[in-house]
Amino acid sequence: MPDPFPTEDVVRIIYERGVQLLRSDKGWLIPSSERLQHVENPEDIERSLGVQPIICDTQLNVPFFQPRRLIDPAGQPVSRARYLKGYVEDPKRRIYKYMVEHHLYCAVAHLGYLAEAYGGLAVLENQHRWSVPEHARTQSQHQLQDSALRHGEAIFTSLCSSLEASGYLVWRDEKAKPALLPEAIDKVMMSADADMRLLVAPLEEVWYEVGVELAQYRDCSAMHHPITSHGGECGPILNEADMWEMRMEIPDNPDASRSKDLTFDRGIDLLDYCWRTTCTVVRCIETTLPPVYDLAMLGQEPSKWDWLTGE
Repeated sequence: MPDPFPTEDVVRIIYERGVQLLRSDKGWLIPSSERLQHVENPEDIERSLGVQPIICDTQLNVPFFQPRRLIDPAGQPVSRARYLKGYVEDPKRRIYKYMVEHHLYCAVAHLGYLAEAYGGLAVLENQHRWSVPEHARTQSQHQLQDSALRHGEAIFTSLCSSLEASGYLVWRDEKAKPALLPEAIDKVMMSADADMRLLVAPLEEVWYEVGVELAQYRDCSAMHHPITSHGGECGPILNEADMWEMRMEIPDNPDASRSKDLTFDRGIDLLDYCWRTTCTVVRCIETTLPPVYDLAMLGQEPSKWDWLTGE
């Protein structure tokens, strides 16, 4: 795992499939392992299981407070700070900017809880870690599964809302009604503004790459909740290293109108899908919108476009 922050501050790492590492006096403990294994270096787990870190919890000198870091597939930390800085005086435009920021922040927060639920479900399968009655363990499993589903569905909604709201910021025709992202992209791509078309192209690519499907999952989860109960694998798995992992498959075709038409042939895992799409959308918003704001200011009165750059 790349070291985006001091390793000595990390107290827990949650990987794909709910694999966890906890720092202990003997190194790193794998709480979902049937043998309660220890490893000296997190990279040992990453190499042996082929998993990537999703969440790192770090320890600060503050009681009951462990800041959570989201790590993207490239091994870099994903910020939970404000993505678009600056105060907006115009209340209408301020709400559009707030919507993009707020929904991105919510998606990142929900992803942390989703990964934590996966990790908790994997640990619950380890009989050596539990001395509670079976009915209590089963109840905890049901609660964590429900929590994972709800956080996953919240991620679908948050990412869709953030992408759609960014259309209000891309579309800058003062005389026309603000448009959601798909319509705003179409308007920009048909305009004569070559610079703006070039800047908006990555946003268009991400919308058609993941945004359309996210909207379908959002609608599917509302129509066929829970979306993991119509087929596919959903439950803990004991891997070849005697470690429990968690898997919750979501449909391949979220655009299906009937639950009996949902298929699970591709084996899409809820945590893996939410993690990769969240990082994709966050990186796109971070890199695409600020240059759009800068271009929008050209030829305009500063009082009109200061809110875009925060200057």
